[in-house]
Amino acid sequence: MLEGIKWGEIDYLIVDLPPGTGDETLGIAQNIGTDSKAIIVTTPQKVSLLDSTRSINFAKLINLNVLGVIEKYEWFLFALTVKKRS
Repeated sequence: MLEGIKWGEIDYLIVDLPPGTGDETLGIAQNIGTDSKAIIVTTPQKVSLLDSTRSINFAKLINLNVLGVIEKYEWFLFALTVKKRS
């Protein structure tokens, strides 16, 4: 997936992968440099948190440093009033 492309000098390469630890994730992990790092993005739903936990464990398994976890959609807009998800 990353082979055969002349990237040139880049500061960051951000790859948006599907949740979990499938073939896409494994293929990218095998082709990136050893100094690469991951940021895990999740939502408040339980299934997303479970996927994120699996992704973190997978990153640890392949010695990929996790910089952090971002939770998106923490706030919702209901009837023109911003309320925090409980």
